[in-house]
Amino acid sequence: MGRARHAIEDLVAEARRGGAESPDRSWVRDAFNELLAAEHERLAQEWHPAAVPPLRQWPGVGLARARVVRSLGVEGGARWAPLGSVRKRGGSLGAPPDAKAGRSMNLPRGTLSEVRLSDDGRALFGVLDRLENRGGELVVVDLKSGIGIDSGVLVESHRAQLLFYAGLVHANYGVWPVLELLPITGPPVRISYLANEAVEVREQAQESRARFNQAVAVGDSEAMGAPSLSNCHDCPFTVVCRPFAKHWADMVASVSIQERASVSIVQGVVSARRVNAVGLGVTVNQAQGFTAPAGVVEVVGLPQQLEVHVGNTLSIARVAPAGAANVLRARWNSSMWIQDGKIRRARAHVGRGSDSDGGVL
Repeated sequence: MGRARHAIEDLVAEARRGGAESPDRSWVRDAFNELLAAEHERLAQEWHPAAVPPLRQWPGVGLARARVVRSLGVEGGARWAPLGSVRKRGGSLGAPPDAKAGRSMNLPRGTLSEVRLSDDGRALFGVLDRLENRGGELVVVDLKSGIGIDSGVLVESHRAQLLFYAGLVHANYGVWPVLELLPITGPPVRISYLANEAVEVREQAQESRARFNQAVAVGDSEAMGAPSLSNCHDCPFTVVCRPFAKHWADMVASVSIQERASVSIVQGVVSARRVNAVGLGVTVNQAQGFTAPAGVVEVVGLPQQLEVHVGNTLSIARVAPAGAANVLRARWNSSMWIQDGKIRRARAHVGRGSDSDGGVL
């Protein structure tokens, strides 16, 4: 939903800069629905053979649509041309722009969405949801899709991410930006900070990279693993992470079943496979207990075309209970890893499954 939201905000902002009147809310609603449909089609192609849920089942889609319509459109506003005839930057949903394009004016102009910034001297990078120039003041806007999450919790859990982005903006433009979190519901939340806090986060990122590189060089990278609910929440690499498997029982020992869902997983050797009208099901012999107890585990809801065979080692993250304790259902976006004598990736999605898009090079 974030890509569609960014796209329509960019379209409206560009038109308004050109002197256009604000669009009628019905146009915003139709345009947003069209962009969502394009996103659904893109995901269906990218995730084939998995079946992407219909738009009406996307969590929070109704709230996101309502907020976009309310914030961008006005009752009785201008009747804009259909979206298909409106000029769109960089294709159907727009290509991620480069903030450095605005360097001729020192600071980027207007609003940039999905903008990648690099600190080449320190080999750091990040992808900002939005970077706005509001009267000469740069504002980093981070969109959050969490529904019903207290704003204080949002700030606490994403403060380091925003401070990291602040450092990237300073490295590129020489100014410290305003930081804003924008949840689906509720007003924007500004994050107060000091420059030295952003510098400290940047230094921590560099130190973490140096420790990791050193650990890899001596063959001890697994020792750096620090599995926890917060670190491993919906991480696609849990399917191949040995520290995660080793510490799973300790990690979930004192948390609720609902909290365990974010680190759900099944791992074992496939002993049987079945294909029916609703998908592929496999029987997995699991050596240790994870979301299901150790022993025979039935996994249903896999894509029919998935190339997994008896004797393969299969690991699937983001699974859900499906009745009995030893029956699990794969989701359309479950991360999977299949090993059949040589390791190969069946589907380990590393896109924007999480809300964090910063990193080190």
